[in-house]
Amino acid sequence: MFKAPRVLPTRYSEVHELADYVELRCWLNNRISAREVIRYLVQRDDNEVNEGCGDDEDEIQDRVDDILVELENRAGACAKGYPFLWTQARSGQVLNFDLSSWNKAQKVVYLYLLLSTRLDMSKDRVHRGLDGTHLLERLSEQILKVFLGPRAKTMIFGSSAGKSFEQRVKELVRELGEGGGVRNRGRTTARMKDGGIDTVGWIPFADKKPGKIIMFGQSKTGTRWRNDLNKLRPADFAKMWLMDAFVVDPVRVHFIAESIGNDEWHRWAFPGGVLFDRCRLVEYGAAISDQLFEDLRAWTDAALQWVAEAMEEA
Repeated sequence: MFKAPRVLPTRYSEVHELADYVELRCWLNNRISAREVIRYLVQRDDNEVNEGCGDDEDEIQDRVDDILVELENRAGACAKGYPFLWTQARSGQVLNFDLSSWNKAQKVVYLYLLLSTRLDMSKDRVHRGLDGTHLLERLSEQILKVFLGPRAKTMIFGSSAGKSFEQRVKELVRELGEGGGVRNRGRTTARMKDGGIDTVGWIPFADKKPGKIIMFGQSKTGTRWRNDLNKLRPADFAKMWLMDAFVVDPVRVHFIAESIGNDEWHRWAFPGGVLFDRCRLVEYGAAISDQLFEDLRAWTDAALQWVAEAMEEA
């Protein structure tokens, strides 16, 4: 598993991992050519016996072609928020870093998500005093509000909200106007952090009656989100913590820093509900607040410098 700066991918890595590495190298050096990608894959090839044979060269070229397709798909899915540009040179295709990206919200969102995917976020999540996992909770809340529309209301329910779990449940019931009150069947409040919920969004009615569109969201940096897709269970949350069930079951939504390739989308969309992977987050990331934009840029800039220094020393 590609985790910068300690563990780098090989040609046998998943295509989305290799695409992330190509983007990171392009970002660090302002450009990377298709030939340089081929050279890297050859150098990282662990099977020296086959190196240089025709089949081996064909396989590497196939991997590069797959990477290029993945990058092109991302550029299209990001709705003008992709921070890299393709150009054609004499030596072939070249991927360039868009130097104006630092001034554009969507592109900063992409760069933040790229790093928060490929860093070990259990150890390396804090840069310039900012916790990268908390930034995704803030980003998810603001994007959920944009996604649901101008009348939507949202709240951060995760532990970054800075309140006790029971206080957050009480606030949720009050704001939603549903749930009838707080009930703890398991007497486990002291051990709870967020109940698997990081963000909540809903569309209210003036009559304040129960029965509305509600979305329960979970945010995940890094790459270990696949086994957690079934842990977000709104109906079970209501049974455990609320006096009354929701009139309309909340929709599950997962906010994921990683970019999910087209070939595995359905595999994770079925258990995950509404998926906001990296490109979908970028698509809706143009309207984030000025403060969040500055915090994302500060964290990303510091994290990139740390990665660059560590990779130079390696």
